[in-house]
Amino acid sequence: QRRRAAEGVVCDASAVPSGAQATAEAAAAAELAELLEGSSLFLIGMMGTGKSAVGKRVAAALGYTFFDTDALIESVYKTTIQELFAAEGEEGFRDVESAVLCEVASYKKCVIATGGGTVKRRENWMHLRNGVVACLSGPP
Repeated sequence: QRRRAAEGVVCDASAVPSGAQATAEAAAAAELAELLEGSSLFLIGMMGTGKSAVGKRVAAALGYTFFDTDALIESVYKTTIQELFAAEGEEGFRDVESAVLCEVASYKKCVIATGGGTVKRRENWMHLRNGVVACLSGPP
């Protein structure tokens, strides 16, 4: 029930007069925080849909910690996603991606921007179920 309720919280900033935008966003964040009840929010979607940009903003509004799984992978492996993908192949890269998701999924009160291919592995859905999943589509 909490997941269904959280799905209904939408704040379309373009539909709100600019002077009231901050107030509307704060109200939406408060409502979302109440519905999440401390659960994490996982952002999924294709590459370039704004998961990282939106995730940072939502985390700040909620007072949550923000994680970007791609940024964590690059930090730990000291290489870019493209270089790691080229060196390890898709299967090897997906293994790394799954391990990072497993680690961050155990935390609460986080907004987690996942890699575009995270949902390709069935095992990753087990970790995503530790929170609420929101799928972003279209340009950021």
